[in-house]
Amino acid sequence: MNQIIDRFDVGVEQGPEWLFVRLAPPVAGRPRRGGDLGQGIWELVREHGAVRVVVELDGIESIDEALLDGLAAVGERLARQGGFTRLCGLSGDNLAFYEACRSVEHLPHFSCRREAVAAGAWEFARPALPR
Repeated sequence: MNQIIDRFDVGVEQGPEWLFVRLAPPVAGRPRRGGDLGQGIWELVREHGAVRVVVELDGIESIDEALLDGLAAVGERLARQGGFTRLCGLSGDNLAFYEACRSVEHLPHFSCRREAVAAGAWEFARPALPR
């Protein structure tokens, strides 16, 4: 179920090894969760027991430093627990703003969800069983 956190409509999809968080402009009538975006997303991550998170931003018309700072805080908290956060879906001015923002140095961006999940997948591959 989607809910509003801070100023965003936040949709959550649980994958087998990933939590996908999609941000979009708010929709009237959605349940509202208090707190700022970083704290709200962190609570969702904990509720789902996730350590690998992809935040999809293609529904956001214009990003700002507060948004990126909140996502960077989630990324830092996950990294301390051995997990990570990846962003995807930025383009145009939003991508240029992301690239200029120093707070997201450890939040890699990918063009889409599929690329975010596939990047570095070899790091999590299990060794082949002997024949």
